[in-house]
Amino acid sequence: MLAHQMRDDLAPLVSTTGWFGYGSFTRALQAQSLPDVRMSHHHVWDASRHEAPDDEEPRSNVPGAPDAVARITTELRLPGLASAAWHEIYTTLAAFIAAYEFNLTEATRWSRDQLVQRGVEVNRRAVTVVAQGAAYGGSPLYQKPAPTAAELGEAFVANLLNRASAADIELTPDEVTAVRSWFGI
Repeated sequence: MLAHQMRDDLAPLVSTTGWFGYGSFTRALQAQSLPDVRMSHHHVWDASRHEAPDDEEPRSNVPGAPDAVARITTELRLPGLASAAWHEIYTTLAAFIAAYEFNLTEATRWSRDQLVQRGVEVNRRAVTVVAQGAAYGGSPLYQKPAPTAAELGEAFVANLLNRASAADIELTPDEVTAVRSWFGI
């Protein structure tokens, strides 16, 4: 809320300077090196005057996921899949579009059915999320020649990281690496 309020109050200055040259509200605030200021994804507080908020840890629907993956999965409302399932979806979608005429309904149904037969617990929504994310990331399923599993995965993750940035989900370079690793790239 503080970042949004500052953006509203300082709109021309924030937009023309890119948060005063720091690129984001969080980095601009961190650069001030304010004593006792602590930050989390949703809160800013003075540790000398306040206790840390109780809801600091994101509630992930993916057990064992790294913090960055938990945040992205929760904030962007992604299906709670194990890491290996994402790569399996890319592979199965690539197999469908290499073998059949493109049809999104058929691609998601066929891919879901194939994945379930192989013991990968996914629903059709998860396959659709990947298909749409890959398209927004620059690799639509109808593309000729048909994209490979790696191209679908790269496009999906590129879109995912763009969505995270647009949602003000701050990620360090190590967290970006963890996200890329989890989502199969």
